[in-house]
Amino acid sequence: MVSNNIHIGDAIGNFILYFYDLLQRNKVPCRLYYSGAYSPELEGKVYPISELYQEIEPTDLLIVNFSIFLPELEALSQLSCYKTAIFYGITPPKFLEAYQPELADHCLKGYQQGHLLDAFDQYGAISESAARALQKIVRKPLKLEEIQIIPPLVDFQKWSVVEAEAIADLSCDRFLLYVGRVVPHKRVEDLIKLFAAYSKLDEAAHLVVIGSTDFAVYKDFLDRILAADYPFLKDKIHFLGMISDGQLKTAYQSASALVMMSEHEGFCIPLVEAMHFRVPVFAYGQEAVRETLGRSGKVFYEKAFDSLAQDVYEVLSDPQKQQLILNRQTQRLQAMQADANGSAIWKFLEAPLVFEDEYPV
Repeated sequence: MVSNNIHIGDAIGNFILYFYDLLQRNKVPCRLYYSGAYSPELEGKVYPISELYQEIEPTDLLIVNFSIFLPELEALSQLSCYKTAIFYGITPPKFLEAYQPELADHCLKGYQQGHLLDAFDQYGAISESAARALQKIVRKPLKLEEIQIIPPLVDFQKWSVVEAEAIADLSCDRFLLYVGRVVPHKRVEDLIKLFAAYSKLDEAAHLVVIGSTDFAVYKDFLDRILAADYPFLKDKIHFLGMISDGQLKTAYQSASALVMMSEHEGFCIPLVEAMHFRVPVFAYGQEAVRETLGRSGKVFYEKAFDSLAQDVYEVLSDPQKQQLILNRQTQRLQAMQADANGSAIWKFLEAPLVFEDEYPV
């Protein structure tokens, strides 16, 4: 199994590790290879992709996790073994050009590598939205039904064994929550604009932003916006960065609502986590977000911040409206939980893994 980067806490990294552990538990031999970087905690568990070429056999199965330019993709496409690709979607370069041109170029090159996937035998995608994007970048005719949908859902039971932990320096009775990387396509600046309008209706409310802030240029941009346009909110907006699962559990359990302004997603795991913790969701209606929510949550299509803030305030002030949203979210979650048991992964592996002696289950 190959990926550009494998990071704990990252949605793609978490899914790859879940996939890997599922295979290991079922005694299916598997090795993880990285092209770019990996979390230090994975030392000894992941291997540089250069070693793959020395070890792979024609009878092996190759799984490439594709989400950005992968320098080795051309070489991988020429291997004689059975080749599968799981597509996560690639961030459109337009979101990144102003902040990090080099990363934007890597995304563009990722799109341009799509034709190399023509040599693969089987395809998966984390959502129908991602599958449609995959259709556009490959050159050979590829029907939507030929792409296996593998939602990146991990075991929901993990939250029952995670103990809630206090979040230092965060003491507020009510807060809106955002969970995800602080990167341009997530439109955190729009989240700030919404909160500025919302705080006029609920002066005691705060905004809590959880997720990696290592995209330094974009975080600096947000800091400048806050200082120049919203200095009166400086004590009410909290960027917590990466936190422990115990602290994240506390955040979900305490949040008034999860609010997402993202304009590009492959799936969006925080929506599912919010459903699990019965937190009402308000989200911009990007394609993958709509797919993940189904008919649940509260989806909006225009970023009219004053009217949107009014809508959020009215829902959070009315227990009956909240309950309706939460009930629909619970129904949606129940419909999705069947995919969290690994069945979608096993279905994906049915064709290449013929479960002979060398692949005991």
